[in-house]
Amino acid sequence: MFQPTKTSDLAASIIPRPTLVVGPDGPFDVATTLPPAAAGKLEALRIAADDARATLAPLHERIQEQRDGKFHAEARLRQLRESGLREVPDEAEEHPSVRQALQAIRNSQAEIAKLTAMQDERSATWAVAARLRERSETYAEKFGAACKPFVGTLKVPKASPVEIERIRAAVANLEADAHRTRSAPVPLAEAKRLLREEIEKMAADGAPSARHLLEGVSEIVWFSGSSSSRQFSGRGFEPAFTNAMKVIAWANRDSIIAALEAELDELADDGQAMTAAQRTEALADLAARKLEAERIEVELVDQLRVQHREDIDPRALLGVVGPPLTEEF
Repeated sequence: MFQPTKTSDLAASIIPRPTLVVGPDGPFDVATTLPPAAAGKLEALRIAADDARATLAPLHERIQEQRDGKFHAEARLRQLRESGLREVPDEAEEHPSVRQALQAIRNSQAEIAKLTAMQDERSATWAVAARLRERSETYAEKFGAACKPFVGTLKVPKASPVEIERIRAAVANLEADAHRTRSAPVPLAEAKRLLREEIEKMAADGAPSARHLLEGVSEIVWFSGSSSSRQFSGRGFEPAFTNAMKVIAWANRDSIIAALEAELDELADDGQAMTAAQRTEALADLAARKLEAERIEVELVDQLRVQHREDIDPRALLGVVGPPLTEEF
């Protein structure tokens, strides 16, 4: 049987996160840690999220009313058919009460579909608004005290939807560039250095000792004095296979290094490679350019009074200078 959903149930499921956190001196609003202008922007984000949420309950009530109407029309139709009035192929020959009930069901179905589409759209708007508020409050909680107002100069073009899409495409391109930078291979020389270090360490760890045989002890010492097939390391007990590989590395160090270096020579592409210093410098430059682009995006979006992207940098959204919310760009 159809069970109506209470509006209070919907409201309870979309209560926003608290804006107070507990500090040494008791609860406080994270907005108070921000510069005044940024605190005002955070308050505007809170209002926008609350306003978007407030549009959902009335719409849910209208959908519920239509569902109730459909439920009653279907019950009426069953009653009519059970009393001997039945649907026939030619609609004109149906009983007027049957046609009325069928039309009421169709009307309710159409209205429910329309209202549900509206609800989905408004729910998506509220979800983005809530996410913007949450990310901004998280940033204020973590870094608000270290923030300063952004006072730089931006070259903001005339606001239009086309310009917003253009700047968002530029941000996406910068993110793709950052991904390529993080994925760039290391130079061949660096890869060979790492290779030699690993093999030489394995060879050193796997070197056995026969000197105790000169003392009359009939046992070769394997793996730092242990004759066990398992050796304790910082990662716990290593399997016998790993120990065997170390002995192989000790006995064949030079040939293993030569073979693996030959593989690196074949695969390496130093034209795309980056040193750690180059990678760090490139990522820092891309991050700075992305933040500047997002500050321009915020200006354009605010001028046109449309909704921000939910993953916009909180520093751009709040107009502050400070550490990034996440380490990785």
